Amino acid sequence: MSGITTAPHVVEDLLGVVQLLSDGSVVRADESVLTPPGATFPDVPAVQWTDVVYDRPARGLRVRLYRSPEEAAPKGGRRLPHVAAEVTAVVLSIQYRLAPEHRLPAAVEDAATFFSWLRAQAAPASGTAADPWLAESADFSRTFVSGVSAGANLAHHVVVQIASGQIILGTVRVAGYVLFAAFFGSDERVASESHPPARVSVTVQSIDIAWRMALPLGATRDHPLANPFGPDSPSLEPLPLPPALVVAPGRDVLYDHVLRYATRLKEMGKAARRWSEATEELMRILKQFINHGAVAAVPCSIEVIGQFLVSPTPSIDRSPCPATPRRTSSRTSSASSGSVVRGDESVHMPAGPFTYVPGVQWKDVAYDVARGLKAAAGAQGTEPWLEESANFAQTFVSGVSASANLAHHVVVQIASGKLAVHPARIAGYVLLSAFFGSAERTATESESPASVSLTAVFDQIWRLVLPAGATRDHPLPNPFARDSPGLEPLPLPPALVVVPGLDTLRDHMRRYAARLEEMGKAVELAEFAGERHGFTVKGWSEANEELVRILKRFVNQGATRN
Repeated sequence: MSGITTAPHVVEDLLGVVQLLSDGSVVRADESVLTPPGATFPDVPAVQWTDVVYDRPARGLRVRLYRSPEEAAPKGGRRLPHVAAEVTAVVLSIQYRLAPEHRLPAAVEDAATFFSWLRAQAAPASGTAADPWLAESADFSRTFVSGVSAGANLAHHVVVQIASGQIILGTVRVAGYVLFAAFFGSDERVASESHPPARVSVTVQSIDIAWRMALPLGATRDHPLANPFGPDSPSLEPLPLPPALVVAPGRDVLYDHVLRYATRLKEMGKAARRWSEATEELMRILKQFINHGAVAAVPCSIEVIGQFLVSPTPSIDRSPCPATPRRTSSRTSSASSGSVVRGDESVHMPAGPFTYVPGVQWKDVAYDVARGLKAAAGAQGTEPWLEESANFAQTFVSGVSASANLAHHVVVQIASGKLAVHPARIAGYVLLSAFFGSAERTATESESPASVSLTAVFDQIWRLVLPAGATRDHPLPNPFARDSPGLEPLPLPPALVVVPGLDTLRDHMRRYAARLEEMGKAVELAEFAGERHGFTVKGWSEANEELVRILKRFVNQGATRN
């Protein structure tokens, strides 16, 4: 009797698009199902394209060439015609063997073959001719390598092989490389994998399946092809890597891998620029990066951290450049000479509306003529207004964000007797989105890629404002640090701590309220779900209406206590 034959079954299934069966065969479905519903990719009429075989006659792999009417530099990697039009470049998108039919390093080997072909195009042998498009349009001394996702992983490995001399370029010069949403991994989970952001398009489970299907059999995610910094990965520090632009989507479970890549390059002294998404801005950054590559180096090392986390490329010679600023949230810049450049802070305010309140008057009065400082007075007024309207026995101190931090320190100085306010009496204080910090990260500072990005912004703010050399455990950012004054013996007035529910710093605010409560202080915590840092000054909303009700009750209670 013949043996029973078992039909092949699915061993790995990647989103229903690629299935690996038990007999080693692969079933592929239509990859277009991965395209988001309603997504459109407009044609770019001015861009021409053609296909050329680059590994004839071995496998018949092709490279697609895109060029615009004003071609400039050849660029490896899988980019769309829009790139060719926007950056006036010849774009070469290469075909390579795919896993699991051809596991890694097959794709890297194909890329090496492509660069051998490109080298021959740049310096054709006697009796041969280069592709006419490349001969007409390409500047081989300004070649950029790029890729998206797995293509970005491939771009990294190709650049490393070029820098280490394993791939010979001849007259071709790689002026830079661009990694879009790079597909890196490691055995150890990063924060963005352990606590992935909401509504991610690709899950950690799908990525693990992809690695099992792509890596050599038996390899882990610490294999050098997955983890550039794994135990067996080649060291990048001694390699003459070209400048890198690293683009990190904020809602990507691999965000922290990408962030680590850029950070490690910078620690090694490499020219690395880190940036987080948005298409139109990306094109602007990409054009800037390529233009810098064309002139070999940018003037000096700078950092730009704003809505999109940016760390522009350091210069190759790292010459001092006091005119080039370090920016924080695109509004304050600190140059290496110590000078400061300020932009228009209104760019950080929402478009509105900001409701005008007809019954409220205001004016400015200098309270410290020596320094020209001013106090803006609302309905309570200043000078004659104060004399007419103010009840100094019911004074409340409040502030938003950094001003909330200031309010805390002022109240502590008053309570400790360092600041005399008699005959005024502090009946309470209100901290709205208090800007506190500590050397130790809280859970809400590292819970998501967006939190990590914003925490980096806050870190840079602390570096700008704290005494030189101070850490986030200095008493000014951390009320409970080792060197901070003890609050327990102080007669602090009642406190109202307002916490936005989506604020990256909310754990610091909660800790503040909890520690006061543990000390027996009068403290009230008001948390507003769905609101972000500084929401109280960024437009009017239902949350602000509720906050006003809470404030009125808190102030009235202070009057009763008085």
